[in-house]
Amino acid sequence: MLPEKFMLPNDLIPDCRDQGKFDICVAMALTAVLQIIYYKKTGKREQFSPTWGAVMWRKDVDGQKNMASLVPDSAIPAMIEAGAVFTKDLPELMENPEAYEYVMARPELKDKAIRLVDGFEKINYGSREAEVEAIKTALYENMLPIVATVKEKKSGHFVPIIGWDDAKELFYVMNSWGDKGGAKGHDSYKYKDLKSGYLIKPTAEEKEEVKSMRILLMPGHGGGDPGAIGFGYEEADLAREVVTLLAERLKCSTSIEVDVFDFNKNPYKYLKNNAFDFTEYDYVFEVHLNACVDDEKGDGKTTGTEILVHTTEVSTGVEEAILKHICALGFKNRGVKKVSYLQNMNICKGKQGVSYALLETCFIDDLDDMELLAIKKKEVVEAIVDGLCEGFGIEKKEVVNVDKFTDIKGHWAEDIINQAAEEGVVNGREDGTFGPDEPITRAEAVAMIMRAREK
Repeated sequence: MLPEKFMLPNDLIPDCRDQGKFDICVAMALTAVLQIIYYKKTGKREQFSPTWGAVMWRKDVDGQKNMASLVPDSAIPAMIEAGAVFTKDLPELMENPEAYEYVMARPELKDKAIRLVDGFEKINYGSREAEVEAIKTALYENMLPIVATVKEKKSGHFVPIIGWDDAKELFYVMNSWGDKGGAKGHDSYKYKDLKSGYLIKPTAEEKEEVKSMRILLMPGHGGGDPGAIGFGYEEADLAREVVTLLAERLKCSTSIEVDVFDFNKNPYKYLKNNAFDFTEYDYVFEVHLNACVDDEKGDGKTTGTEILVHTTEVSTGVEEAILKHICALGFKNRGVKKVSYLQNMNICKGKQGVSYALLETCFIDDLDDMELLAIKKKEVVEAIVDGLCEGFGIEKKEVVNVDKFTDIKGHWAEDIINQAAEEGVVNGREDGTFGPDEPITRAEAVAMIMRAREK
């Protein structure tokens, strides 16, 4: 379900640019999207020259000038075919009379054209209401600006959509009128002023570029430190349960190589006194649970989930994807937050340059959070897997669940336990056993009841 209000993360919003008096909004919007596609691929914010796109489109079949106004349906394919060059390689001559001659006189620019796009989808579903929803969905799922034609007083205009607000019935856009369009180039248009939208698709090569990677999973606290406590649970135990399930799912449903930090050690205490080489990994993911809301009775809403990354982290696309999938289960999205006060993060990312994320799964002292986690723990783990695969462009394999308990063969309740595990009512233990004849705690009984109620 889409949120009522949404804005792309700041690092996925194009730079403020000014088209001046020239009628070149289409090229400005398209090159703005190319900037973000390139940024997500490389981590570098490079502007692409709208002049290149405009000139490449305005050639007719005989190579002659065609200075008619840009039209999205024909400009987008032309830019896809021609690629794009950086502004540093080609100044923003826009529609100056010399622009066409300037580009044509530099055939070497064709060798510098970067092809980041392999297609586009025109989002047109008949009614404006359906089209608005389709554009919002495309924006939210792809985490890329959606370019669209909107109505102006005397004509149409072309802009990248970067967010929305249902209460105000507004699309937020990055205009091409510099600061005149609003703060830092941000502006807005009413839903009713929408004409049509376009999703620009990155090349298949970009999507499949990362084929395998190595991740280190770290559970917070432990080694005598329980972490936060709430409703009979200890943070250290829950973090280790999530990490165990996550490691299992990543290993069987992705190509990701997974290592798990020693469960017998407290990562904070260990790294405080011992050296550790994080450079063996592409990504480090530490799992915690938040606290300090003291909502023992529940107020009918979750306090939610957030992810912390280092202030030097260039892109947060992976973390945004993880939060998107987790929060689709009902947790409030508290966002990705850049900080610099965490020891493990500073060692991993600050000193060794390895991307690190700390997941605050939910609030251990919020009844609503813990009831939801109790019945959807496996779904939360699957959501993390989905977010990692989406963020890193890794294909997820469909895997049929099989019984993992090693101590129920021949037990009178074997079939019942297997069925309960298949339906997500029971999880078993970290060592792969179930303990069918051992008593359960009150907290375990409550968790099973809550899971069963959800089914």
